[in-house]
This record gives sequence, structure tokens and C-alpha cells, in this order.
Amino acid sequence: MATETTTTTVKSTTWPYTSWKSLLNVIDRFKEHGLPPRIDRSVLGGSEGQKTQIIAALRFFGLVKDNGDVNERLTRIVNASDKERQQIVRELLAAHYPKATELAAVNATTKQLEETFTGIGGDTMRKAVGFYLGAAKYSGHPVSKHFKVPSFIARSSGTRRQSTVHDDHSEEQSQPMDDPKARYLEMLMERAKSADGQLDEKLLDRIEKLLGYQGGGESNE
Repeated sequence: MATETTTTTVKSTTWPYTSWKSLLNVIDRFKEHGLPPRIDRSVLGGSEGQKTQIIAALRFFGLVKDNGDVNERLTRIVNASDKERQQIVRELLAAHYPKATELAAVNATTKQLEETFTGIGGDTMRKAVGFYLGAAKYSGHPVSKHFKVPSFIARSSGTRRQSTVHDDHSEEQSQPMDDPKARYLEMLMERAKSADGQLDEKLLDRIEKLLGYQGGGESNE
């Protein structure tokens, strides 16, 4: 996945591409039940893919160390009032998305925003932008009026399939596919479906890699 050097650390981190609501729900749950000294898979709900994405998001913001140990800022965010938490999130976004923050000040386009998410594409890009805009909307972090969550569209045998984000903003981007590749994607998507009809996030990441979206892999943990 993409790497970025933040203004507060020289360590490479991955772009979060879980949903902002999912991360916020985890924080709220820790406030209700108590924050453990270490965040690992045993204290997180959801699929293994979802757990991987939540841990990656916490690492991206420097809220946990590599081994999962909780940092003081995560303690602050968990225990903060709504207003205080929003302020902390604004600070985190300014520090970890500096280019996007600069673009917001000049009322830049969605395409310009996408270009700041280096190293990823396709559905991973859509989800990463959606996470950023969700966090910005929650916290009141400035965004351009033109910023929207992009859509990922694949064409298969003349039929257009669109994956959308439940957000106030959406922008259509067409990505044609040749038929053999599209058929192979359909086969992999069928295999990715679990017993309850949901998609396996880990396998979806592998699918994105096979399709050439270099940022589609899991975080290393």
C-alpha cells in the first residue's frame, strides 16, 4: 500500500481504507468498556480483514506502537468529550494528510485529492478517500467543496458494474476491462463471498493486487 512520511515521524505508514465509522465505533467501545494497554485482534470484532484495517489505521495515526501498545494520544481520544475528540482528529488529519489539507485551502478537485494518495488505485483508493472525507466531516477538518468519494466501475461483457460509497458525494470513474480479465475477476469475486454472502476483505485485497492495484495488500502486522 501507499507510504507517507508525516510531519511528526519519518516512519512509513499505510493509508487507512477501513470506514471512518468503523474506527469511531472501536473508539466508542473502548470508552464504554475500558481501553486495554495493547490493541490486538483479540479485542477487536469483525472479520480478520476488518481487524487488520483497524490496526493499520491506528498505526497510521500513531495511536499504537508496532507491537500494539497504546500511546497517550489514543488514551486522550478515547476519554475525550465529543468536542475534544473532534479537535484531536482535526490535528491528526492536518499532520498525516498535509497535502490534502493544503489542497482544501485552494478548493482543489477530487482528482487532485486522489493524486495525494500515492501507491494505490481502484477500490482501495475509493475507500481510502472515503475514510479521509468521513474523518474530515466528523471533525470539521477543512475540505474543498469539490472533494467527493470516487466510484470504482468495471465493465464486464458489456455490462457496467458500479461499487458505490454511502456518502453525500460520489464521482463516477470508468475503468474498462478486457473480457478475459473481467471473467477472471468475476470468478475471484465469487470465491471471495463467505457463507453469509459478505465479501472476504483479505481476499479482496489479493484480488486488487492481481489486477495491478499495488496498494491493495494487507498491512504487515
